[in-house]
Amino acid sequence: MLRILIVLAVASSFAFAPACASEPAPAPAAAPLEMANDDQKTLYALGVLLGQRVSSFKLTAAELDLVKAGFADAARSETPKVVMETYGPKVNEFVAARAQAAAGDNRKAGAAFLEKKAAEEGVKKTAPASSTK
Repeated sequence: MLRILIVLAVASSFAFAPACASEPAPAPAAAPLEMANDDQKTLYALGVLLGQRVSSFKLTAAELDLVKAGFADAARSETPKVVMETYGPKVNEFVAARAQAAAGDNRKAGAAFLEKKAAEEGVKKTAPASSTK
């Protein structure tokens, strides 16, 4: 499972490759997925679990396509299309940058929430509690 997550994270690091000059046409809508047996449902659940692990990266559709391609290549034991010794270590940088961006978004959302609540009738704003460590 960890190996799969590492592969997903590595594949997502390729999102910083130079973008094409023109925006690609949107992909046609996929046909509804039919799951006729427990094995198919379990495999789908595996996909959901893996997707939840990378959801915090807020991947664009193009980035997700790269992750899927890397995942598929690794799952089929194909040779990676990049030099893993070069790009594998860059995954940590990618993860850190996305985590920092998400933290900034969370701080902004928290500040907006506090501002909204402070404006409500009967709410008294107090000084933040000091932390003692």
